[in-house]
Amino acid sequence: MSDLLREVQEDIRRDQLKNLWDRFGLYVIGLALAILVCTAGYLGWRTWSRAQAEKVSARYDQLIADVKSKDDKQASAALGDFAANASGGYAVLARFEEAAALIRAGDRQGAVAAYHAIAAADDAPDVLKGLAHVKAAMAEVDTASYEDVQKELQGQTDTSKPWNNVARELIGLSAYKAGKYGEADSNFQAIIDDPAASAGLRDRAHVMKALIAPLLPPPAEASAVPAPDASKQPSKSPEAAVQPGKSE
Repeated sequence: MSDLLREVQEDIRRDQLKNLWDRFGLYVIGLALAILVCTAGYLGWRTWSRAQAEKVSARYDQLIADVKSKDDKQASAALGDFAANASGGYAVLARFEEAAALIRAGDRQGAVAAYHAIAAADDAPDVLKGLAHVKAAMAEVDTASYEDVQKELQGQTDTSKPWNNVARELIGLSAYKAGKYGEADSNFQAIIDDPAASAGLRDRAHVMKALIAPLLPPPAEASAVPAPDASKQPSKSPEAAVQPGKSE
């Protein structure tokens, strides 16, 4: 009897599985094929991306080797062409190298433009965008107005930014150049007060504060001590008012 029941149950299960397969078999096959296609596509894309990255890396290495034999203007032009046709990290590196070559060539405005291109790149990391702003300010701190340097470094002095103390130093130098000694002093003091600032930065801040100190307005004079209020003084007795040696 138990064998008969087992056979009946197995027949029922087979019928149920057949019905399920008849209803959903095509979907199962389609899902399996989709998984295979997606996996193959991902592996193919990863292989292609790796090959492209290796090509760009080889091109960049060759470019750096080639520009060493060129003058700075030619080097900056070659690096700029590479950056314009590349993307990702190698494009950012090429822009930094281009800006450095332009500074050596005396074209500071061109260097600032290259740094701004880095700062505007969607695929550049925030830390490199911040560095680009700092380097642009370095390139123009001697010629730009205090307001322009402040605008360039807007947000970079926040304590959460990796280049905050360098940005403070540049703003302080620009303020000193513009005769805004109070602003300069406060920026250098902020560097000194920051325990995360490097020793070199703090040393330079101390030197600048020593230079600025004689140029700051003197501290406000202490208010004159008011004369005592006669109404609050103890009254003298008639006897005390009589001068010594005189009789009444």
